[in-house]
Amino acid sequence: MNSATVSAKPALINLLDFDRKGLQAFFVELGEKPFRATQVLKWIYQEGISDFDEMTNLSKSLRNH
Repeated sequence: MNSATVSAKPALINLLDFDRKGLQAFFVELGEKPFRATQVLKWIYQEGISDFDEMTNLSKSLRNH
């Protein structure tokens, strides 16, 4: 198979690999505000939600990112 015809999929990022500061930096790199880290951590650890579609206080564009 010709390597030029293979499309590379972006690597998945496990947000649980980040501490709070690392997650804040990650969101800033995406062009988001650092407080997004707190929002996501609350959904995961306090609400037990891991589906971004259910994280309703995040913008749709961020949830689909």
